[in-house]
Amino acid sequence: MGNKTTSSKKNRKIKSLSRSSSVSSPTTTTTEELIPSPPLTTEVSNTSVVEETPPPEPVEPTTTEKGVWEYQNAEGEWSIYDKQTSRLLEGTAHKGLPFITLNFGVWAKSKGGYVVDFTKMTQTEKSSGNSVSVRRNPPLKVQASPKVIKVLKEQESPSGFADPGNSLVKIVSKLTKWKEIISPPEGNCTICMDSLDSDEPVVKLSQCADHYYHKNCIVHCYKNGFLVCPNCGKTYGVRVGTQPEGTMNVINHVPGAVPLAGYPISIGTIQINYNFPNGTQGPEHPNPGQMYEGTSRTGYLPDNDDGRQILKLLKMAWDRKLTFRIGTSVTTGKENQVIWNGIHHKTATTGGFQAFGYPDETYFERVKQELADLGVQ
Repeated sequence: MGNKTTSSKKNRKIKSLSRSSSVSSPTTTTTEELIPSPPLTTEVSNTSVVEETPPPEPVEPTTTEKGVWEYQNAEGEWSIYDKQTSRLLEGTAHKGLPFITLNFGVWAKSKGGYVVDFTKMTQTEKSSGNSVSVRRNPPLKVQASPKVIKVLKEQESPSGFADPGNSLVKIVSKLTKWKEIISPPEGNCTICMDSLDSDEPVVKLSQCADHYYHKNCIVHCYKNGFLVCPNCGKTYGVRVGTQPEGTMNVINHVPGAVPLAGYPISIGTIQINYNFPNGTQGPEHPNPGQMYEGTSRTGYLPDNDDGRQILKLLKMAWDRKLTFRIGTSVTTGKENQVIWNGIHHKTATTGGFQAFGYPDETYFERVKQELADLGVQ
């Protein structure tokens, strides 16, 4: 590939796309220049790619000073979660978040994974909607309304829960295609935590399974052209994230240059390089005015129809600032870090699922579902 006599035949163009840091309306400019070597490289400003969540360790009793997490199996018996899952459950619950999606290791065998709801203490399989009970010993003591903590922090309306007005109600009704419920089920609205059996009108969102809210409550979750279901995270509309400024480079390797395990040598490889410099957090970030630490990440896709389809979706997610965010690193525990935002990537060319590499037969289905959950499809 480095032969000087053939380099002129292999000149490639680099397309550099620079993006502004504006969250609401990303813009793109393009410049071109020739370089004397393959492969084709595309640079996109404001990049992000997500690493696979580490697989769980072997199941064993998880008795710590923080408690034991268990779920009810098919026989009705209580089974203890593995260590990795238990740590995620414990940390998520104590942060006051209402739910977490388990889509790694054994949980990845089911399309879309499983959602653990800390207000109902249930675990629901996304593909079937089947739920089992979850418990913690000793019982978990959380805030009275963890969903309010999450929803209002990210999407609160300056007017609180006052009458949103007919125009906004019409917008959200059209966006979510909700159904008004005359006889709501027993239970509480998981936004305000008041009973659904009240004088307040109740609606069910069209693409969510049995998620009911007071009409005025769910309307106030609408923000910047999109709405996220507080229960399952389903996005209605075009969701825009808070990804900081960075770059996304896409390199198309010729067949055989960077082979992927499980694919023929005749198929090329797409390499995605992400880079974020250090910077200062803006008003949309967790700690405005404080510094954040950047990062670099690399992902791989096969250069075939499946890989190119995923690449197109990843670029769309990047344009919407959904690939990365600023938060606390699960690996190091450090705050104010640029971290993945839930879209899993293959960061190795070999090693299979457990090494975040190939082969992995269900990877494309999983990552498309993760993107769809963010409204990217």
